[in-house]
Amino acid sequence: MKELLACIFLLPTAICFDFKPQIILWNIGQGQFLTIFYKNECHHIDFGGEVFPSDVIPLCQHLNNFAYYSHEDKDHINFAINLQKNMRTLCLFKESKHKYLKNLPPCKNLSRSIQTLFQSQSFNDNNSNSSIFKFKNSFLFTGDATRASEKMWSNRIHYKIKK
Repeated sequence: MKELLACIFLLPTAICFDFKPQIILWNIGQGQFLTIFYKNECHHIDFGGEVFPSDVIPLCQHLNNFAYYSHEDKDHINFAINLQKNMRTLCLFKESKHKYLKNLPPCKNLSRSIQTLFQSQSFNDNNSNSSIFKFKNSFLFTGDATRASEKMWSNRIHYKIKK
């Protein structure tokens, strides 16, 4: 019995079966960087902005890290490089041909909670070609989508956020 109590107090997250994900929106200035933190992994969505959030490193550096970028603009690429340098493991939600990202492997076991709803290469600028993601049925992430691209994908996505 003493051993069981010691385990409970020393390793509380190891035996917690109902660990709920924490959603962290980092203060990065203009831009967006969101992390969904689970017990053993971090999912980084649309990382890009003015200032890399250094607090993400101690939180996620020893966990499995999954990266979902909406588009390959310079700020997103630089943040991905920072993630790659500081995390034990990092994979991308899809294969990239960008010279700084092509050595990162595509993820094999993506969370079913995060899905790509739309991807386009119809526009001449990266922002308009932002991928659209959803987390469960609670959040919609539109990257840096412009009004023109929003008109396109909003007519093709039949998705409602649950209240």
